[in-house]
Amino acid sequence: MSELKTENLTVAYKSRKSAVTAIDGLTAVFPSDSFNVIVGYSGCGKTTLLKSVLGLLGYSGHIFFDGEQIDGKDVNKRNFSYVSQEYALYSHLTVFDNIAFPLKVMGADKTESASAWATLRQCSISHTVLLANPNTFRVGNSNVWR
Repeated sequence: MSELKTENLTVAYKSRKSAVTAIDGLTAVFPSDSFNVIVGYSGCGKTTLLKSVLGLLGYSGHIFFDGEQIDGKDVNKRNFSYVSQEYALYSHLTVFDNIAFPLKVMGADKTESASAWATLRQCSISHTVLLANPNTFRVGNSNVWR
């Protein structure tokens, strides 16, 4: 992984009646060669941060990837992937194949796919889950990933 940095990142959702600031001036560094985790309660801005980095949401402030400012860079030029929180992104693929799909599309070699598998196993996600079809899981089953 490469270094990701945000400087004074602010994201607001606006409607006709009001505006809600989801991220307010976030300055953070997610170093390369480390396992970075974003945790927080529902609605605190975790997904908003990821979507901003991907270029799927508008924001103010700056985002850098390996020192290069990526503000205004097209989504397809940012070299990031995102697996939705929705449990059945591609229902005909296994859980792992859903996660590894962007690697396949990019033409990554099998060592990158193996690395992704190893990382998921380090997170205590079982073989059974990784090789299962997402449709086999019930929504809200919190014990399914172990």
